[in-house]
Amino acid sequence: MAVTPRILLVIDIQQEYTAAGRAFHIAGIEPSLTNAKTLIDAARVAGVPVWHVQHQQEKGVFARGGEHTDPIAGFEPQGDEPVFIKDMYNSFSSPELVKALEATKPEDITVIGYGTPLCCLSTIVDGMHRGYSFTLVEDAVAAKATKQTSEEEMHRSAVNVISEYARVTRTEDVLQEFKG
Repeated sequence: MAVTPRILLVIDIQQEYTAAGRAFHIAGIEPSLTNAKTLIDAARVAGVPVWHVQHQQEKGVFARGGEHTDPIAGFEPQGDEPVFIKDMYNSFSSPELVKALEATKPEDITVIGYGTPLCCLSTIVDGMHRGYSFTLVEDAVAAKATKQTSEEEMHRSAVNVISEYARVTRTEDVLQEFKG
């Protein structure tokens, strides 16, 4: 893989998040999906590499081969876009992703996907400690609710924490950056 100034890292845009009644279902996911799709399409046009990460593990939620581990329709990788499989929240649990990033040495890793307080946060914190710079597109990510906290509260809290480790921006700003 060639050295690149920026990659778009698409984390876990999988059916688990859209399947009602599932453990990681996000009821309010649609606006972030719309923004994520817009960003992926714009990155492809601009020549920004799109890298996909999928959560797959031996059993339980995100079980390898399970009915909800596939990408959400319309978010399948295209052409030679790589797919990295991780078995924990942190995308750096994929040895292949670690090797690809070491070979590519991107100046910025722009993160979209799910969920803000788990996979996005743990990936950004670990990656920052490894020397990478990140941008989180706050309106192209979302969080599931917990028993005590709403989706929006979980999302906002995670974004506030992530802002200590990464640049936080919105879809329209990244679209302008892709054009410029």
